[in-house]
Amino acid sequence: MQHTPYRNQSFSKLQKIFVESCIELCDPKSLDSYRARVAGPIYILEELYKLVDDWKKAKLKSFETLASCRDETILILKEDKCINYGRVSKAAFIEILNSLKDQKDNLENNLPKAEYYIYYILTVNKDYIKSTLESIKAIISDTYTTVEDENTAASALVSRTGFLITEIINFGFTKGFIIRLIRGIFVFNPGGSFEDCWAAFYGRILSQDKENYSVIFKGYILESLLDDVNIPSLKREVEEDEVAKIDVLKGISKYRKFLQAAVNQRFMVKSVTALDHYQALKIAKSELGAMLDLMHLGYCNLKIDLRESALVVNHNSPERADFQTIHFQADDVFTSNDTLYNNLSLKLSNIESKRFIAQEVVAKIESAIRYLRAGSEAVELEQKFLNYWIGLENIFSTHDINAKTFLRIRMHLSTAHAVSYARRNLHDFHKSLKRMNARQYLPAFNDDLTYLMDVATYDLVIAQSTEQPFLALRAQTLKDSYFGNPKHCEETIKRHKLNVERHLTRMYKIRNELVHNAATFQKIENITSNLRYYLVFVLNKLIEYFDGCQQKAISDRYIDMNDFFLFQEAVLKSIEEKGYLLEDLLRTPHPVEFIV
Repeated sequence: MQHTPYRNQSFSKLQKIFVESCIELCDPKSLDSYRARVAGPIYILEELYKLVDDWKKAKLKSFETLASCRDETILILKEDKCINYGRVSKAAFIEILNSLKDQKDNLENNLPKAEYYIYYILTVNKDYIKSTLESIKAIISDTYTTVEDENTAASALVSRTGFLITEIINFGFTKGFIIRLIRGIFVFNPGGSFEDCWAAFYGRILSQDKENYSVIFKGYILESLLDDVNIPSLKREVEEDEVAKIDVLKGISKYRKFLQAAVNQRFMVKSVTALDHYQALKIAKSELGAMLDLMHLGYCNLKIDLRESALVVNHNSPERADFQTIHFQADDVFTSNDTLYNNLSLKLSNIESKRFIAQEVVAKIESAIRYLRAGSEAVELEQKFLNYWIGLENIFSTHDINAKTFLRIRMHLSTAHAVSYARRNLHDFHKSLKRMNARQYLPAFNDDLTYLMDVATYDLVIAQSTEQPFLALRAQTLKDSYFGNPKHCEETIKRHKLNVERHLTRMYKIRNELVHNAATFQKIENITSNLRYYLVFVLNKLIEYFDGCQQKAISDRYIDMNDFFLFQEAVLKSIEEKGYLLEDLLRTPHPVEFIV
């Protein structure tokens, strides 16, 4: 959560909550729990529909993959209030989904029904984004007579905004574009009412009009390698017929140098239609990749070193052209400085020097770090995904031929994340309070987080709801989770553990399609970011654990990966037995060296 410097100070609480929720959902600096989900109502129905078809065609090895998506679909549909069920009943549809069991007779009877219902509901929800926008506007515009009613409305607003942003992204808009659009219309616009701003936002999202773009890539190639090469798409210079109003671009100093012809340099221009600059680059990169693949087949010795940034030009307004990095930028902001480097070097050296730690542990950590780097440096999104997954698989793999690596990942990673979940979220809340200058009204504010064990802290933040309504709403949510009914905290952590398991199941299916079917994906940016985060998270936990571990009582017994997994299980079991006390949750170690 970041400070939002509104130019227009007339917005109401709910209006601010909508704006700041949109920003948080798209901001790479947001905690992954608060960023836009991969699956919204339409996405999950489409995913389930494909899985039902795959099961019918015997493409799925395990019914559990379908069951995981089925259960997630039911939960999302219960939360969503904007899906149109047409002439069918929501309750009847959910009942049919619940009836899908891994039994031949059951599937023969119910699978066709489920498939048809999903198909029908998708056909009557072509305007889901519009319906959700109108539902959000109705919540914002309504009048609330009590604080409780307004708080209930605020929670519903955040939920629907989350689904809206997810489906906008899945439609084709990019996070970068959405966050710029929101800030440009609602935050940095000094004049006009919220209604005027809303009309501009509503119109831009629903217009869904694609525009013409030219994406200009620059590559460096030794002239000597081009002697026997005849590839028309490798241009010495960009011409007028390839990019509209190229003379306008060449008249702007920051573009002039990029567009200048030079020895050992070639341009590759892709003309595409897209919703925004970011999507234009994504489409053009895909086309460029196919072109480079063909070049490699025909001219295997031809090496093209692409410049890291491409110039994206909108034909209607070339003066607003922009440089975009061609490398996929994963969500999450990671620390990068001497302190981190020296700290990690010291910890890894300490782990390597401990003779009572199994050598396999050191090898697995080093391998995971290597694949994290390989994934970060890879150009193609699928290669990033596979490198991150290999790093994760290597950590959780075992020599036991009866053990399945994916099941170990799903069980142990979800446990480790559940252990850290509360402290991680509270640590993020602490950072938000610091950014929002909340220490001025929090006398107990300190970096050891002990002040977050006092319910009065949350009440003081909630009292600032007029000035900082989104922060106050987060405080109310955390207060309800950790100071209300103890069952709420237990349910929150167990639900999160289950969500991680389901998300890993989704990742595993993508991994199988990449490996076994050589599939390509256009919509795995978010899930690749999530996978990178999981790898970084577990690396943090491993380094923390093995750096601090002590020798076993029997000197010839090594400390290995299973000890780490057993420790996570023991900590979670202890938290459960003590009733999910906030004091225990905050004492749980949560390494944050990599994550800001």
